[in-house]
Amino acid sequence: MTRFQPRVASSGDGDGGYVSIEAGNFRHDGFDLTALSSGIYRKVNMFAFRAGGYAVQGIARSFVVKMVGSYTNIVGRKLGVPTINLGFSGNGRMEPEMADLLAELDPAVYVLDCLWNMRPAEVSERVAPFVKTLRTARPDTPILLVEDSSVSNTTPTEKGTILRRIHEELTAGGIGNLHFLSNRDMLGTDGDGTVDGCHPNDVGMMRQATPFSTSLATILGRPIR
Repeated sequence: MTRFQPRVASSGDGDGGYVSIEAGNFRHDGFDLTALSSGIYRKVNMFAFRAGGYAVQGIARSFVVKMVGSYTNIVGRKLGVPTINLGFSGNGRMEPEMADLLAELDPAVYVLDCLWNMRPAEVSERVAPFVKTLRTARPDTPILLVEDSSVSNTTPTEKGTILRRIHEELTAGGIGNLHFLSNRDMLGTDGDGTVDGCHPNDVGMMRQATPFSTSLATILGRPIR
């Protein structure tokens, strides 16, 4: 197996610092992975590769050889449905403009899993208007609000508490077909679900996929494969 040997350069930006990585081609088990770009921002370890025409994004402090894909891919396979994963690498913060863009889509369900990189104040200010924009455009489309996961299995989290309150208020205010998914047991309690206490590895992705699949199977009325 060819060793993965990145060249690392670090710098400080006043908010945790960042690290940039340059990576060459990587070959393993018949796959040629040609490096597109990679970087670590504020201690987030992420690699992006081209593999057979698909963009493969992995998260690692050490390179994860067996890549099962993100939980979105796993859920799609379990339910037998195509998924659109609009992951913004730390920048999915429920901006009003994004609600307008998402409202142009016509999916079977919206899954809003944005709390990871939002501040508590942003959760309080942005979630309700975001949901209302989607509901106005798509009156019958289910919307699933997801609590941010915790490696310590803390339920609810600080932001999760805010999200639960907003879910209750929106439901009481007449917003129908609005669902909530708890983070309980998403990453486990053994510490094996992440590479750095925060970012999921393959184990974490598989664990997260289980509650997502169960919840979405119920919402969509589809069996889990």
